[in-house]
Amino acid sequence: MLRHIVMWKVKEEALGKTKLELCTEICRLLQTLPPHITEIKQLSVAINHPLCPADNYDVVLDTVFNSVEDLQTYQVHPKHVEVAGFIKQVVFQRACIDVEC
Repeated sequence: MLRHIVMWKVKEEALGKTKLELCTEICRLLQTLPPHITEIKQLSVAINHPLCPADNYDVVLDTVFNSVEDLQTYQVHPKHVEVAGFIKQVVFQRACIDVEC
């Protein structure tokens, strides 16, 4: 099993939306992926608590896959590519780690 964890720092404003609206949209879009991408075994996404330090990351995605190959399939899946395209427009920093679990 492989855990794929990604965190983003979101712009204060982009595409006519506030940071909170953008974070909420990122979460909503990511949560639409599992029915379309069977390689995703688990997916959770969350927004940083508003009272936590401002230098924290804003959104975290935690996904589980059976293998590296399944993660690679996910990464090129058209639905993921579409969601990633939106995310790239509204974030300014990304961190990622892939670990065996």
